[in-house]
Amino acid sequence: MPVSVLKYIHHGYNVLLMDNRACGSSEGKWCTFGIMESRDTLRWVKYLAKENPDDKIIIHGTSLGGASACMMSDMDLPEQVKAIVSDCAFANIRQQLEYIIPQIMHVRIKLTLFQVLAMFHHETGLSVDAQSPLESVKHAKVPMLFIHGEEDRYVLKENALKLYDACGNEKQLLLIPGAGHAASHYIGKDQYETALFQFLDKHLEEGK
Repeated sequence: MPVSVLKYIHHGYNVLLMDNRACGSSEGKWCTFGIMESRDTLRWVKYLAKENPDDKIIIHGTSLGGASACMMSDMDLPEQVKAIVSDCAFANIRQQLEYIIPQIMHVRIKLTLFQVLAMFHHETGLSVDAQSPLESVKHAKVPMLFIHGEEDRYVLKENALKLYDACGNEKQLLLIPGAGHAASHYIGKDQYETALFQFLDKHLEEGK
């Protein structure tokens, strides 16, 4: 269980912790880089809003979950959703693949990326260019907090800067010195938690 989940519980929140499709206990064969994951999460959010109409909802995602949360920001969200937290998300699927494939596979990017995207389209019917976190946050319907580790070498911190700059709603940016990918809470625990809960307290109070 992510450490931040425990802190949410300690602050009195109820938490729904999901396994994305093709991960953990969830069904499915393919990760879709946030395209379908964002829609899956929206269905859960709408279910929670229907079952608990008086509650307030925060969407918080890390890495692929952060990108999915960004992709949700311009969707038809229930009024119970008051804020979105995106931790170490990538801004664009194609650009992230272009960056990371050579890092982890040590191959020539042009041919490999073409093959990966062709297989992805064949198996899922989706295009990685059809949706992006960056385009979604331009039309964000709720305030957003962007968090990123300054030493992230898997998803570079420039992604957070792009997302923050593009966000069309009230926004906040937190960069954690010395933190690698998905490690901001571990490296900068106090800074992370202070910024997170001050941001959420503000927007939950405003959303009364």
